[in-house]
Amino acid sequence: LTEQIYLDSLRAPILSKLRSNLIQIGTVFLILVLIMIYIRHDEQVYPWLFVFVVLPFLIIALSYFVQSPYLAKMIWKQFALMREPYAMEANDDEFTLHQPSAMTRTQWKNVHRWNEGSRVFQIYSCDAWCAIIPKNEETIAIVDFARERLIASGLPKKGKPRK
Repeated sequence: LTEQIYLDSLRAPILSKLRSNLIQIGTVFLILVLIMIYIRHDEQVYPWLFVFVVLPFLIIALSYFVQSPYLAKMIWKQFALMREPYAMEANDDEFTLHQPSAMTRTQWKNVHRWNEGSRVFQIYSCDAWCAIIPKNEETIAIVDFARERLIASGLPKKGKPRK
């Protein structure tokens, strides 16, 4: 796992949350602005347009483009286990990650959720930890097997948590 693949694996969920937040916040602020324009028909509305519309979007954009990559790089540097090479084994009941300093075994029925991007396949044991499998020629068979087992265990849709 490389730093760039790790950072790419975080972009999709962050972007998804960013889109939903922008839609929700934008809708609320648009309604507020329309109410303000309806109530007041003069130039005093324009500074409030900046405060209620432009400023929140700037804060969200800064969070996505500056803060999120900074935090992801900080986690990458602090979490040495993530940078260690690993081997993955899987059977019908569980998958196991072998690393020089740790071994993790998780049953398919205990996986919280999974996600798949163009470059990575992620298996979440909980919201805070996931196995990140780079997708390449060497790992495509294990990714296909993992996807099959996860669907068979009751997690048919990527990104949806187990209830």
